[in-house]
Amino acid sequence: MKKNSVSITFILFVLLLLQSCSNSGFHLRESTSLSGIYKKIAVQGLEEKSDLYTTLEEAISDAGGNVVPLELASSTIVLSHLKEDKRIIAYTSQRVAREYSVYLHFDYQIKVDKKLKKRLIRLDKTLIYDANFVLGKAEEEQRIQQSLREEAARLILLRLRYSQH
Repeated sequence: MKKNSVSITFILFVLLLLQSCSNSGFHLRESTSLSGIYKKIAVQGLEEKSDLYTTLEEAISDAGGNVVPLELASSTIVLSHLKEDKRIIAYTSQRVAREYSVYLHFDYQIKVDKKLKKRLIRLDKTLIYDANFVLGKAEEEQRIQQSLREEAARLILLRLRYSQH
């Protein structure tokens, strides 16, 4: 009987802990909501059909903003020096590529009434390559590239949220 009451007490404690965490405002990777001057944003330096542009547009939309043409924008994100690729970082003993670094690098500025300081985004992840699973590795590489784009968009939105405008 005593063991049963201890387990019930433990379960109640865990439930109480979970309930308090759900109301604490703690959320993993919470999407950022944009303030007034960032509700209408133009994006320069990217083709509209590019994957990064689409990802950035989705992130801005999720945060309550809109990507608009430059003449309608109250703020602008200017991207430059975009590099999105992979490079070999390790070989097997037979000189076959074994590991790649998939990366996304670019500079960006946020313009409102004046230019803010240029910021750098340098993101990379490691891809372990196995010639026996070529199709699976190509799909994994695409997922890694998309996750890097999403992380870059999240970092830009955080910068917008905490800028002094």
